[in-house]
Amino acid sequence: MTEPVAACYVPPTPPSEDAARFRAEVDRFRRGEVSAAEFRVFRVPMGIYEQREDGTYMIRVRFPAGVIRPGNLRALAAASRNRGNGVLHVTTRQEVQIHRVRLDDVHPALEDLARAGLSTRGGGGNTVRNITACVDAGVCAREAFDVTPWAVALTEFLVADPASLRLPRKFKVAVSGCTRDCVGAAVNDAGLVATERGGERGFAVYAGGGMGAHGRIGDILDPFVRADRAHLAVEAIKRVFDRNGNRRN
Repeated sequence: MTEPVAACYVPPTPPSEDAARFRAEVDRFRRGEVSAAEFRVFRVPMGIYEQREDGTYMIRVRFPAGVIRPGNLRALAAASRNRGNGVLHVTTRQEVQIHRVRLDDVHPALEDLARAGLSTRGGGGNTVRNITACVDAGVCAREAFDVTPWAVALTEFLVADPASLRLPRKFKVAVSGCTRDCVGAAVNDAGLVATERGGERGFAVYAGGGMGAHGRIGDILDPFVRADRAHLAVEAIKRVFDRNGNRRN
């Protein structure tokens, strides 16, 4: 991964293809060719969750580093108004959720979002989840450098790997612009904290953090990895997790 030059997320699979696959799977589900459990295994990694109200679903749209543009907002608002309950939810991982979508409306909603270049891939399940970054990235006086392009490029690199959609558990990554770590990179499964050494950009790499019932600060694996190699460090952490994580439950 060379030094990123843009902060506009480009999904590895065109969102329109994911929407078409979802429509095909819904058809199979309605014909009884797949069970409800098998349908769930397919849809949850695509960011589609069943809600408590029978027959309604939540659609979670990922926004790496929290980058969201005016056209994205218009597409989200239209999809929620036309297909859901008209109320958008912003998550703690910088994603946006559309609620109360009927099953017949999920595919049209995905198509609406696809036309705006928006993807739900990896929005749920045992996947590489949305990669977060500091909310003040690019304007913070304390940051070593703007980490937004790195978070976006890291997303494109990781989500392109099919293994990233079938991990033992969800895998959370965050990228911080300075040691104050306002985004909590050190308490994610993998975290990058921007730093500089001898005028060269890089990241301190953390692994094994968590915010659950047994929360912990991650272990620092390397105090300085060159910025153009940071994606390899995160990929290595992901592979160890993929190989050794608990898949029994």
